[in-house]
Amino acid sequence: MDTGKNEQDTETERLRLWLRHMKMARLIENRLRRLFRDEFGTTVPRFDMLATLNRHPEGLIMSALSRELKVAASNTTGVVN
Repeated sequence: MDTGKNEQDTETERLRLWLRHMKMARLIENRLRRLFRDEFGTTVPRFDMLATLNRHPEGLIMSALSRELKVAASNTTGVVN
């Protein structure tokens, strides 16, 4: 079935959709950052850390916490401090 679109048109539409998706993701992330800051006095990284620790009530050493968060150990140390 020929839809009348060529491959270039299809790729252009895919790219535009991807860009719209990324714009919406940034808007949502910015809104969450403001909400965490204004409503809860915290940051998204701090929330991620607390949520991770909540899933591990036995606790985690810093290297394990860093692996769970999928960030560098220095970033984990900065959030913990």
